[in-house]
Amino acid sequence: MSGSTRLNYEVFHKMCGEKAMERAVMATTHWDSIIPTSGEDREHELRVFWKDILSEGAVMKRIQDPSADSHRIIDHILHIHHAQVAIQIQKELVDMDKRIPRTEAGKLLRCTLQEYLQMQNALDVDETDVEAQRSREERVADVQEQLKKMDIPILDRIKDILFRRRRSTPRGVPSQAKSHD
Repeated sequence: MSGSTRLNYEVFHKMCGEKAMERAVMATTHWDSIIPTSGEDREHELRVFWKDILSEGAVMKRIQDPSADSHRIIDHILHIHHAQVAIQIQKELVDMDKRIPRTEAGKLLRCTLQEYLQMQNALDVDETDVEAQRSREERVADVQEQLKKMDIPILDRIKDILFRRRRSTPRGVPSQAKSHD
């Protein structure tokens, strides 16, 4: 699979988390525009590619008739799974009070942006090709700006540490600080 396809899959997996995968449906489309055997071959490739989330409870369905099959998939999600399950990113943002860059999905995206930036900086651009050089510089500046937006200010880092400590201490039990007598 291509890099962007793999990244989208990994971000989806991080955003949902393992416990919510039983509510996920991986749907395949365009069955009306391909030869059935090549569609089945592609479906097999996707089963291999999606093996992690399928093993965590996600199901794979075909959309051959968009209207009917879409309704069937929605019915599957609504009727099979009665209990509400918060996805991972909801837990991280609401329950754990994290900012997006501190979530598992945010960390993955940050790493990917840093890798992309390193690749752009390593590119050999013909110094006489002003247009290519300017294009590269614009891409690097754009990624640097995205990374800057993902930086966590020091005050927020301290709040994260204190929040984690407060959550790990049972209510009604004072945290024990080491004394240095």
